[in-house]
Amino acid sequence: MDETIILGFLILASITVFIISLYIVIPTLMTGNKNEIEEDRKKELKSLTLSKETIKNEKTLGTELNKA
Repeated sequence: MDETIILGFLILASITVFIISLYIVIPTLMTGNKNEIEEDRKKELKSLTLSKETIKNEKTLGTELNKA
């Protein structure tokens, strides 16, 4: 009888530890994904700004050639 109570308590404790670990692990995984998404957005923004700069450079180059 005492063995079944101890066994039940150990099972309950292990389930509790598993649930607590999920509450810790899942948010860290989600923040990892957020960091990756932010990095992708920064790369896209950087590529967009680079393309805008090249367009400006092409426009100024054309006007400089026309002025010369």
